[in-house]
Amino acid sequence: MKTSLKAGLFGVLALASFAPAAYADGDAAPAWGPITATVSLTSDYRFRGISQSDRGAAIQGSIDYTHPSGFFAGVWASNIDFTPFADNDASAEIDLYAGYTHAFTDTTSGTFKVVYYWYPDANDAPDTPDYLEVIGSVSHDFGIASVS
Repeated sequence: MKTSLKAGLFGVLALASFAPAAYADGDAAPAWGPITATVSLTSDYRFRGISQSDRGAAIQGSIDYTHPSGFFAGVWASNIDFTPFADNDASAEIDLYAGYTHAFTDTTSGTFKVVYYWYPDANDAPDTPDYLEVIGSVSHDFGIASVS
């Protein structure tokens, strides 16, 4: 079951990253609009300096929606391996997020977002690894460098 969950999830993410191949005669290729997708392969998935894949390779992907008003939402996923450091058998991490970015000036912006880190196949232990995080940031572009 865990293998089929990962295979299905990453299959959908991979298919979502390809542009349509054919258009009607005379039609221009449509703009992707506010929806984008990514797929990546990394030699080690690290989060805040700690390996989440037991120093092994990870395939990751995302689907994101961004509205011109500044609202955004998306889903990001990766395979993980917490053994031998955790008492759960989680093999996938799915991050669900939404937020809002506001440009105060041409060089200064602020972002507020909420991220839910979900481990769908983790054991139902009392110390489930799922958690919610609220993040706020402000960034400014000085021209030669940007600071957040």
